[in-house]
Amino acid sequence: MDLSTHVLTLGSCFADGVGTHLYHALPSGHVCVNPYGPVFNPLSIASAIDLLMAGAEVILNGGDDDSAFARFDAARYVFCGNDHLWHSHLHASSFSSTTQSDCLRRIRSTLLPAMRLMAQADVVSVTWGTADAWFLKDRPDMVVGNCHKQPATCFQPRRLTIAEIVEQWTAVIDRLHRLRPEAIVLLTVSPYRYAGRGLHASTLTKAVLHLAAEALTQQFAFVHYFPAYDMVMAQYIYLLTCELSDAMIGYQAATLPGDYTTAVAEALDEAIVLQTATLLDDADGDYTLRADVNAIVTELVDSLVAAGLVDASAKDALLPVVAEVFTDAYYAAVMDHFGAADGVDFNACLYQVYTHIDGDECGFYLTSQKLMDMATRYVSLLTGLDPKDL
Repeated sequence: MDLSTHVLTLGSCFADGVGTHLYHALPSGHVCVNPYGPVFNPLSIASAIDLLMAGAEVILNGGDDDSAFARFDAARYVFCGNDHLWHSHLHASSFSSTTQSDCLRRIRSTLLPAMRLMAQADVVSVTWGTADAWFLKDRPDMVVGNCHKQPATCFQPRRLTIAEIVEQWTAVIDRLHRLRPEAIVLLTVSPYRYAGRGLHASTLTKAVLHLAAEALTQQFAFVHYFPAYDMVMAQYIYLLTCELSDAMIGYQAATLPGDYTTAVAEALDEAIVLQTATLLDDADGDYTLRADVNAIVTELVDSLVAAGLVDASAKDALLPVVAEVFTDAYYAAVMDHFGAADGVDFNACLYQVYTHIDGDECGFYLTSQKLMDMATRYVSLLTGLDPKDL
């Protein structure tokens, strides 16, 4: 890749993060970042790329913008929801509007530049988020890229199989190779864990994506896999293990309650940083605090108990304390430090938290006092000492 390279990124929020960095690194007009907004399942992403290739073919054959945009089947994808907004099943909610015409205007504004870039793309970077997909009950062949908070009764959820992902993407990649013979395809799996559905379920859906990606890289010499998921998970496990081990050693060597309090605070600080993507719910691109934060906190406290840092007998008393301050400290740090206004680049925020574990770099010193307060309250529970003496 050099300054002449043209790159198209599509898929989950991770594609936003990668694409944003490429957008600033390469010349203007050389990068198109997620023209549909975040789309997570492989079949919807395949439909999105198919549409871009159809438009690119029109452009390469001398067609005008109207002819290229006509490849978008508005009757199939655009609908008026029960919230009285117009949405597209292939786009994120940022394209939704109060009128059909404005919704189509927003779609056109990103679709046409993406079609033009597809006509000269050198690299197509695709990030799959989940193998769990939602199909319209009244149109079983229609998989949606975004449910737009419509009633659950409208959809039939199903986990995609490795075979159907490979079959769909084989056709997509064949078409791309005919359109751009020199282009390469870069497949990634989003590091985001769907803890709300259970960590095991999240592991299974990621496994489907990994196996499908492996099959495609074996089938096509110009299709490559970038191990983003693997690197982040390895970093997560390694750092969490190291920090808990260090905190346990610090606890064992401590001679004063105050030393123990500091050790607990440092361990919780690192654990909170490493739980970034798990704590936020990014469904529909709407970043909110997860409703199942207590389950995440329980998992965190269990890990501290397993490491010997927290006494099992005090677990029940500690859980509400951690839940309260964990939620407040984390949410306040991210939202306040990086800005709570509309349009904040949350993907850049997540990138910084993952990349810069040092609180001084990513802003978590904003919560240091809250973390110390949490640790102090915990040590007080264990020792019976007045918090003021700690």
